[in-house]
Amino acid sequence: MTTNAGRKDNSMTETTITQVREELSDELDRTLLDVVRNGVYLTDASGNAILDADGKAIKRTAPAATLSVARQRLKDLGINKIPVAGDDADSLRKELGVEDDPSHLEMPKLPSDEIKLASA
Repeated sequence: MTTNAGRKDNSMTETTITQVREELSDELDRTLLDVVRNGVYLTDASGNAILDADGKAIKRTAPAATLSVARQRLKDLGINKIPVAGDDADSLRKELGVEDDPSHLEMPKLPSDEIKLASA
Protein backbone atom coordinates (compact mmCIF):
# COMPACT_ATOMS: atom_id res chain seq x y z
CA MET A 1 0.00 0.00 0.00
CA THR A 2 1.34 3.47 -0.90
CA THR A 3 0.36 6.69 0.85
CA ASN A 4 -0.33 10.00 -0.91
CA ALA A 5 3.23 11.13 -0.20
CA GLY A 6 4.57 8.15 -2.16
CA ARG A 7 5.86 6.35 0.97
CA LYS A 8 5.08 2.72 1.46
CA ASP A 9 2.73 2.02 4.38
CA ASN A 10 4.11 -1.02 6.24
CA SER A 11 1.41 -1.19 8.95
CA MET A 12 -0.69 -3.68 6.99
CA THR A 13 2.37 -5.78 6.17
CA GLU A 14 3.54 -5.79 9.80
CA THR A 15 0.07 -6.80 10.99
CA THR A 16 -0.09 -9.58 8.42
CA ILE A 17 3.37 -10.83 9.35
CA THR A 18 2.43 -10.86 13.04
CA GLN A 19 -0.77 -12.78 12.30
CA VAL A 20 1.07 -15.32 10.15
CA ARG A 21 3.79 -15.73 12.79
CA GLU A 22 1.17 -16.34 15.51
CA GLU A 23 -0.75 -18.78 13.32
CA LEU A 24 2.41 -20.74 12.49
CA SER A 25 3.44 -20.75 16.13
CA ASP A 26 0.04 -22.07 17.23
CA GLU A 27 0.01 -24.72 14.51
CA LEU A 28 3.52 -25.87 15.42
CA ASP A 29 2.49 -26.17 19.06
CA ARG A 30 -0.67 -28.14 18.16
CA THR A 31 1.25 -30.48 15.86
CA LEU A 32 4.04 -31.14 18.35
CA LEU A 33 1.54 -31.76 21.13
CA ASP A 34 -0.45 -34.18 18.95
CA VAL A 35 2.66 -36.18 17.98
CA VAL A 36 3.96 -36.28 21.55
CA ARG A 37 0.57 -37.38 22.90
CA ASN A 38 -0.51 -39.74 20.14
CA GLY A 39 2.65 -40.91 18.41
CA VAL A 40 3.02 -41.32 14.66
CA TYR A 41 2.04 -43.92 12.10
CA LEU A 42 4.88 -45.73 10.37
CA THR A 43 5.05 -45.14 6.63
CA ASP A 44 7.13 -46.44 3.76
CA ALA A 45 9.26 -44.25 1.50
CA SER A 46 6.18 -43.32 -0.55
CA GLY A 47 4.24 -42.20 2.51
CA ASN A 48 1.93 -45.23 2.61
CA ALA A 49 0.99 -46.58 6.03
CA ILE A 50 2.80 -49.75 7.11
CA LEU A 51 0.27 -52.33 8.23
CA ASP A 52 0.56 -55.12 10.78
CA ALA A 53 -0.64 -58.71 10.19
CA ASP A 54 -4.22 -57.65 11.01
CA GLY A 55 -4.17 -54.86 8.45
CA LYS A 56 -4.00 -52.08 11.04
CA ALA A 57 -1.63 -49.17 10.65
CA ILE A 58 1.40 -49.47 12.93
CA LYS A 59 1.79 -46.60 15.37
CA ARG A 60 4.85 -45.78 17.46
CA THR A 61 5.70 -43.22 20.09
CA ALA A 62 7.09 -39.88 19.04
CA PRO A 63 10.62 -40.19 17.62
CA ALA A 64 13.51 -38.75 19.63
CA ALA A 65 14.02 -35.96 17.09
CA THR A 66 10.42 -34.80 17.56
CA LEU A 67 10.79 -34.89 21.34
CA SER A 68 13.96 -32.83 21.01
CA VAL A 69 12.13 -30.24 18.88
CA ALA A 70 9.29 -30.14 21.42
CA ARG A 71 11.76 -29.69 24.29
CA GLN A 72 13.54 -26.88 22.47
CA ARG A 73 10.20 -25.24 21.67
CA LEU A 74 9.34 -25.19 25.37
CA LYS A 75 12.76 -23.72 26.19
CA ASP A 76 12.22 -21.06 23.53
CA LEU A 77 8.95 -20.18 25.23
CA GLY A 78 10.69 -19.97 28.61
CA ILE A 79 9.05 -23.11 29.99
CA ASN A 80 11.51 -25.35 31.83
CA LYS A 81 9.27 -27.52 34.01
CA ILE A 82 5.68 -27.37 35.07
CA PRO A 83 5.48 -29.13 38.44
CA VAL A 84 3.05 -32.02 38.50
CA ALA A 85 2.25 -33.74 41.78
CA GLY A 86 3.22 -37.40 41.70
CA ASP A 87 5.45 -37.34 38.60
CA ASP A 88 9.03 -38.66 38.69
CA ALA A 89 10.54 -35.21 39.17
CA ASP A 90 8.15 -34.55 42.05
CA SER A 91 9.06 -37.88 43.66
CA LEU A 92 12.77 -37.13 43.28
CA ARG A 93 12.26 -33.66 44.74
CA LYS A 94 10.47 -35.12 47.76
CA GLU A 95 13.10 -37.83 48.21
CA LEU A 96 15.81 -35.18 48.29
CA GLY A 97 13.78 -33.13 50.75
CA VAL A 98 13.50 -30.21 48.40
CA GLU A 99 10.52 -27.93 48.85
CA ASP A 100 9.14 -25.75 46.07
CA ASP A 101 12.37 -23.76 45.82
CA PRO A 102 15.35 -26.05 45.15
CA SER A 103 17.82 -23.15 44.97
CA HIS A 104 19.16 -23.98 48.43
CA LEU A 105 20.57 -27.30 47.16
CA GLU A 106 24.22 -27.11 46.24
CA MET A 107 26.76 -29.66 45.25
CA PRO A 108 29.02 -30.53 48.16
CA LYS A 109 32.25 -28.59 48.11
CA LEU A 110 35.45 -30.58 48.19
CA PRO A 111 38.54 -29.24 49.94
CA SER A 112 41.07 -28.31 47.30
CA ASP A 113 43.70 -30.59 48.88
CA GLU A 114 41.44 -33.64 48.26
CA ILE A 115 41.20 -32.99 44.55
CA LYS A 116 43.88 -35.00 42.79
CA LEU A 117 44.62 -34.13 39.20
CA ALA A 118 46.30 -36.68 37.00
CA SER A 119 49.71 -35.49 35.91
CA ALA A 120 50.46 -35.60 32.23
